[in-house]
Amino acid sequence: MQGLVRFIDDFIHNEQGLTAVEYALAGALVASSLASAFIGLGSGVSNNITEFAALIEMSEPADNGNNGNNGNNGNNCNNGNNGNNGNSCIE
Repeated sequence: MQGLVRFIDDFIHNEQGLTAVEYALAGALVASSLASAFIGLGSGVSNNITEFAALIEMSEPADNGNNGNNGNNGNNCNNGNNGNNGNSCIE
């Protein structure tokens, strides 16, 4: 009987394995916190993308006006930065 009492007393006062348990609990807490944060963040990002896609679908197309830097304006040498010079571009 004294052997059993001594074993239980030694088991209660043994702190050698306690740090491993504490690290395991801390790791589980961090992992669950990260998982819940990513789930919440993922839902928010998904909602933003859905709203953005709806805005794009609702927007009207742009006019066929000036083509900007890549445009060609024909034969009057008034071209964009990457356009082709016209046929009568004499300087």
